[in-house]
Amino acid sequence: TVQLKITSASGAIAVLGSTRVAADGTWRLTVLPRLSGTVSASYAGAPGQPAATTTLGALTVGTWASSVTLAAQLSQQVAGAPNRLTGTVSRGYGGTNGPAPGVLVRVYLVTTTGATPIIGTATTTAAGTFALTVAPTENGTLVAKVVSVTGYSDSASAPVNVATSTRVSGSAPVFAGTGGTFLFSISVAAPRVASVSVQAWDGSNWNTVASATTTAAGLVRVPLAAGSVGKYTLRATVTGDSRGGDGVSNNVVVTVR
Repeated sequence: TVQLKITSASGAIAVLGSTRVAADGTWRLTVLPRLSGTVSASYAGAPGQPAATTTLGALTVGTWASSVTLAAQLSQQVAGAPNRLTGTVSRGYGGTNGPAPGVLVRVYLVTTTGATPIIGTATTTAAGTFALTVAPTENGTLVAKVVSVTGYSDSASAPVNVATSTRVSGSAPVFAGTGGTFLFSISVAAPRVASVSVQAWDGSNWNTVASATTTAAGLVRVPLAAGSVGKYTLRATVTGDSRGGDGVSNNVVVTVR
Protein backbone atom coordinates (compact mmCIF):
# COMPACT_ATOMS: atom_id res chain seq x y z
CA THR A 1 0.00 0.00 0.00
CA VAL A 2 1.27 3.45 -0.97
CA GLN A 3 0.18 6.50 1.02
CA LEU A 4 0.18 9.98 -0.50
CA LYS A 5 0.74 13.02 1.75
CA ILE A 6 1.17 16.77 1.39
CA THR A 7 3.28 18.88 3.74
CA SER A 8 2.48 22.60 3.92
CA ALA A 9 5.03 25.38 4.36
CA SER A 10 4.14 25.49 8.07
CA GLY A 11 4.91 21.79 8.45
CA ALA A 12 1.34 20.59 8.67
CA ILE A 13 0.88 17.17 7.08
CA ALA A 14 -2.32 15.99 5.44
CA VAL A 15 -2.94 12.51 4.08
CA LEU A 16 -4.35 12.77 0.56
CA GLY A 17 -5.16 9.08 0.19
CA SER A 18 -3.74 5.60 -0.26
CA THR A 19 -3.86 2.81 -2.83
CA ARG A 20 -2.68 -0.75 -3.42
CA VAL A 21 0.21 -1.38 -5.81
CA ALA A 22 -0.64 -3.35 -8.95
CA ALA A 23 1.01 -6.69 -9.73
CA ASP A 24 3.49 -4.96 -12.02
CA GLY A 25 4.55 -2.58 -9.22
CA THR A 26 2.77 0.51 -10.54
CA TRP A 27 0.14 2.57 -8.77
CA ARG A 28 -2.28 5.37 -9.60
CA LEU A 29 -4.31 7.56 -7.24
CA THR A 30 -6.73 10.46 -7.73
CA VAL A 31 -6.81 12.90 -4.81
CA LEU A 32 -8.51 16.18 -3.85
CA PRO A 33 -5.84 18.41 -2.26
CA ARG A 34 -7.07 21.37 -0.23
CA LEU A 35 -3.78 23.11 0.57
CA SER A 36 -0.49 23.88 -1.12
CA GLY A 37 2.71 22.07 -0.17
CA THR A 38 5.15 19.32 -1.03
CA VAL A 39 3.66 16.01 -2.10
CA SER A 40 5.30 12.73 -1.14
CA ALA A 41 4.49 9.03 -1.56
CA SER A 42 5.55 6.48 1.04
CA TYR A 43 5.54 2.76 1.62
CA ALA A 44 5.53 1.66 5.26
CA GLY A 45 7.56 -1.50 4.63
CA ALA A 46 7.09 -5.17 5.47
CA PRO A 47 9.31 -8.12 6.48
CA GLY A 48 11.95 -8.33 3.81
CA GLN A 49 10.78 -5.12 2.17
CA PRO A 50 12.19 -1.91 3.71
CA ALA A 51 10.15 1.29 3.93
CA ALA A 52 10.57 3.84 1.16
CA THR A 53 9.58 7.44 0.48
CA THR A 54 9.80 9.62 -2.60
CA THR A 55 9.04 13.30 -3.09
CA LEU A 56 6.82 14.15 -6.04
CA GLY A 57 7.46 17.90 -5.76
CA ALA A 58 5.65 21.11 -4.88
CA LEU A 59 1.94 21.53 -5.57
CA THR A 60 0.16 24.88 -5.58
CA VAL A 61 -3.53 24.63 -4.72
CA GLY A 62 -5.59 27.66 -5.73
CA THR A 63 -9.25 28.56 -5.31
CA TRP A 64 -12.04 28.83 -7.84
CA ALA A 65 -13.07 32.40 -8.57
CA SER A 66 -16.84 32.31 -8.12
CA SER A 67 -19.65 34.43 -9.56
CA VAL A 68 -23.28 34.48 -8.38
CA THR A 69 -26.50 35.66 -10.02
CA LEU A 70 -29.91 36.06 -8.39
CA ALA A 71 -33.45 36.73 -9.63
CA ALA A 72 -36.73 37.02 -7.68
CA GLN A 73 -40.18 36.09 -8.90
CA LEU A 74 -41.72 39.08 -7.09
CA SER A 75 -40.48 42.63 -6.57
CA GLN A 76 -43.56 43.65 -4.56
CA GLN A 77 -45.36 41.30 -2.20
CA VAL A 78 -47.38 40.79 0.95
CA ALA A 79 -45.10 40.58 3.99
CA GLY A 80 -44.31 36.98 4.84
CA ALA A 81 -45.67 35.60 1.56
CA PRO A 82 -43.49 33.17 -0.44
CA ASN A 83 -41.16 34.57 -3.09
CA ARG A 84 -39.38 32.15 -5.43
CA LEU A 85 -35.70 32.90 -6.03
CA THR A 86 -33.44 31.40 -8.69
CA GLY A 87 -29.81 31.89 -9.60
CA THR A 88 -26.54 30.42 -10.78
CA VAL A 89 -22.99 30.01 -9.50
CA SER A 90 -20.16 29.79 -12.00
CA ARG A 91 -16.46 29.29 -11.40
CA GLY A 92 -13.14 29.83 -13.09
CA TYR A 93 -9.50 28.90 -12.46
CA GLY A 94 -6.44 28.65 -14.66
CA GLY A 95 -8.38 29.28 -17.83
CA THR A 96 -11.07 26.71 -16.99
CA ASN A 97 -14.58 28.10 -16.60
CA GLY A 98 -17.98 26.55 -16.04
CA PRO A 99 -20.83 25.88 -13.62
CA ALA A 100 -20.06 25.36 -9.92
CA PRO A 101 -21.83 22.22 -8.63
CA GLY A 102 -22.54 21.42 -4.98
CA VAL A 103 -21.85 24.92 -3.68
CA LEU A 104 -23.74 26.29 -0.67
CA VAL A 105 -25.43 29.64 -1.39
CA ARG A 106 -26.72 31.90 1.37
CA VAL A 107 -29.40 34.51 0.69
CA TYR A 108 -29.49 37.65 2.85
CA LEU A 109 -32.09 40.39 3.19
CA VAL A 110 -30.37 43.75 3.61
CA THR A 111 -33.04 45.79 5.39
CA THR A 112 -33.50 49.56 5.47
CA THR A 113 -32.11 49.53 9.02
CA GLY A 114 -28.84 47.96 7.85
CA ALA A 115 -29.53 44.51 9.30
CA THR A 116 -28.53 41.54 7.12
CA PRO A 117 -30.32 38.38 8.31
CA ILE A 118 -29.98 35.13 6.38
CA ILE A 119 -33.43 34.24 5.06
CA GLY A 120 -32.58 31.12 3.07
CA THR A 121 -29.92 28.72 1.80
CA ALA A 122 -29.59 26.42 -1.20
CA THR A 123 -27.03 24.13 -2.82
CA THR A 124 -26.25 24.33 -6.52
CA THR A 125 -27.11 21.51 -8.90
CA ALA A 126 -24.66 19.82 -11.27
CA ALA A 127 -25.50 22.63 -13.71
CA GLY A 128 -24.58 25.29 -11.13
CA THR A 129 -28.17 26.47 -10.65
CA PHE A 130 -30.08 26.92 -7.42
CA ALA A 131 -33.64 27.72 -6.35
CA LEU A 132 -35.34 28.40 -3.05
CA THR A 133 -38.41 30.09 -1.60
CA VAL A 134 -38.06 32.91 0.93
CA ALA A 135 -40.62 34.95 2.86
CA PRO A 136 -39.34 38.49 3.54
CA THR A 137 -41.30 40.42 6.16
CA GLU A 138 -39.98 43.91 5.36
CA ASN A 139 -38.51 46.05 2.60
CA GLY A 140 -34.92 45.51 1.55
CA THR A 141 -32.58 44.05 -1.02
CA LEU A 142 -31.93 40.35 -1.53
CA VAL A 143 -28.32 39.28 -2.02
CA ALA A 144 -27.03 35.76 -2.72
CA LYS A 145 -23.52 34.99 -1.47
CA VAL A 146 -20.89 32.27 -1.64
CA VAL A 147 -19.10 32.67 1.68
CA SER A 148 -16.38 30.52 3.29
CA VAL A 149 -16.84 27.63 0.87
CA THR A 150 -13.67 25.52 0.73
CA GLY A 151 -11.90 25.92 -2.60
CA TYR A 152 -13.90 29.00 -3.64
CA SER A 153 -13.40 32.72 -3.36
CA ASP A 154 -16.21 34.68 -1.70
CA SER A 155 -18.64 36.39 -4.04
CA ALA A 156 -22.01 38.14 -3.98
CA SER A 157 -24.78 38.70 -6.50
CA ALA A 158 -26.12 42.05 -7.58
CA PRO A 159 -28.82 43.22 -5.13
CA VAL A 160 -32.46 42.52 -5.97
CA ASN A 161 -34.96 44.97 -4.49
CA VAL A 162 -38.11 43.71 -2.80
CA ALA A 163 -40.92 45.81 -1.34
CA THR A 164 -43.44 44.37 1.10
CA SER A 165 -46.58 45.41 2.87
CA THR A 166 -46.44 45.52 6.67
CA ARG A 167 -47.65 42.41 8.46
CA VAL A 168 -50.07 43.26 11.24
CA SER A 169 -52.26 40.99 13.36
CA GLY A 170 -55.09 41.75 15.76
CA SER A 171 -56.77 39.85 18.58
CA ALA A 172 -59.47 40.51 21.18
CA PRO A 173 -61.66 38.57 23.61
CA VAL A 174 -64.39 36.53 21.98
CA PHE A 175 -66.96 38.03 24.37
CA ALA A 176 -67.32 41.41 26.10
CA GLY A 177 -69.91 42.74 28.51
CA THR A 178 -72.12 45.57 27.34
CA GLY A 179 -71.19 48.89 28.90
CA GLY A 180 -67.68 47.68 29.71
CA THR A 181 -64.35 47.84 27.90
CA PHE A 182 -62.07 45.27 26.29
CA LEU A 183 -58.54 45.33 24.89
CA PHE A 184 -57.78 44.97 21.21
CA SER A 185 -54.17 43.70 20.89
CA ILE A 186 -52.11 44.62 17.83
CA SER A 187 -48.79 43.16 16.70
CA VAL A 188 -46.64 44.56 13.88
CA ALA A 189 -43.83 42.67 12.15
CA ALA A 190 -41.01 43.47 11.54
CA PRO A 191 -41.27 44.85 15.11
CA ARG A 192 -41.03 48.65 15.28
CA VAL A 193 -42.77 51.85 16.33
CA ALA A 194 -45.70 52.28 13.95
CA SER A 195 -48.98 54.17 13.70
CA VAL A 196 -51.95 51.81 13.89
CA SER A 197 -55.73 52.13 13.87
CA VAL A 198 -58.63 49.95 14.92
CA GLN A 199 -61.52 49.86 12.47
CA ALA A 200 -65.08 48.54 12.81
CA TRP A 201 -67.30 47.26 9.99
CA ASP A 202 -70.76 48.85 9.84
CA GLY A 203 -72.10 46.62 7.11
CA SER A 204 -70.84 48.69 4.22
CA ASN A 205 -67.74 50.57 5.35
CA TRP A 206 -64.77 50.33 7.69
CA ASN A 207 -64.74 53.13 10.26
CA THR A 208 -61.80 54.07 12.48
CA VAL A 209 -62.76 53.80 16.15
CA ALA A 210 -59.32 54.19 17.79
CA SER A 211 -55.70 55.00 16.97
CA ALA A 212 -52.45 54.22 18.74
CA THR A 213 -48.69 53.83 18.33
CA THR A 214 -46.90 50.53 18.87
CA THR A 215 -43.87 50.12 21.08
CA ALA A 216 -40.44 49.34 19.65
CA ALA A 217 -41.43 45.69 20.01
CA GLY A 218 -44.29 46.33 17.57
CA LEU A 219 -47.01 45.80 20.18
CA VAL A 220 -49.90 47.84 21.58
CA ARG A 221 -53.16 47.10 23.40
CA VAL A 222 -55.99 49.49 22.60
CA PRO A 223 -58.95 49.80 25.03
CA LEU A 224 -62.34 49.82 23.32
CA ALA A 225 -65.80 50.46 24.70
CA ALA A 226 -68.26 47.58 24.32
CA GLY A 227 -71.42 48.92 22.71
CA SER A 228 -74.89 47.42 22.63
CA VAL A 229 -75.52 43.70 22.46
CA GLY A 230 -74.43 42.17 19.15
CA LYS A 231 -71.51 40.98 17.08
CA TYR A 232 -68.83 43.43 15.97
CA THR A 233 -66.19 42.85 13.30
CA LEU A 234 -62.91 44.67 13.91
CA ARG A 235 -59.53 44.88 12.25
CA ALA A 236 -56.22 46.72 12.66
CA THR A 237 -54.46 48.78 10.01
CA VAL A 238 -50.93 50.11 10.02
CA THR A 239 -49.51 53.12 8.20
CA GLY A 240 -46.57 52.18 5.99
CA ASP A 241 -43.05 53.48 6.47
CA SER A 242 -39.55 52.82 5.10
CA ARG A 243 -39.68 49.23 6.37
CA GLY A 244 -42.98 48.28 4.74
CA GLY A 245 -46.12 49.60 3.08
CA ASP A 246 -49.60 49.90 4.56
CA GLY A 247 -50.94 46.72 6.14
CA VAL A 248 -54.28 45.27 7.22
CA SER A 249 -54.82 42.59 9.85
CA ASN A 250 -57.16 39.65 10.04
CA ASN A 251 -60.79 40.31 10.93
CA VAL A 252 -61.64 39.86 14.61
CA VAL A 253 -65.22 39.20 15.76
CA VAL A 254 -66.23 40.29 19.28
CA THR A 255 -69.66 39.39 20.66
CA VAL A 256 -71.05 41.90 23.15
CA ARG A 257 -73.61 40.41 25.54
